[in-house]
Amino acid sequence: MTNQEIIDAALAKLGILEKGASADATDSATALGVLNRMMHEWRERSMDFNWFTQDTLSDNAPIPVWAEEGVISNLAVRAATDFRAMVTQALFDEAVTGRRTIGNTLINQELDNTDMTHLPWGDGRLSRYDIEIDS
Repeated sequence: MTNQEIIDAALAKLGILEKGASADATDSATALGVLNRMMHEWRERSMDFNWFTQDTLSDNAPIPVWAEEGVISNLAVRAATDFRAMVTQALFDEAVTGRRTIGNTLINQELDNTDMTHLPWGDGRLSRYDIEIDS
């Protein structure tokens, strides 16, 4: 997605734009500033996908596809004050879930695989011990 597409989607979630419409230059610049500040803050909180300051609306945003919806909903919540828009409970909940998903995914990507070759293979049988019957 381009920076403009992310901004347009966020402003549509706020009800400022109709779906499919594009923000004007002033609104786009304002939202791009909010997006840059949010992403830099996330990077400081170890939620980083190699974001770098964006200054061109037509450039592809350096956001993985799996994180786009979370970024869009969080941008909408962050930009609400600048655009004097109300944040619905549903949008707020979507932003919280999106941020949590992004954080969890980034943590999981950093986990090392565990070597389990030292564990015994077992004998291949599944047994069950019943305390009332077996002695």
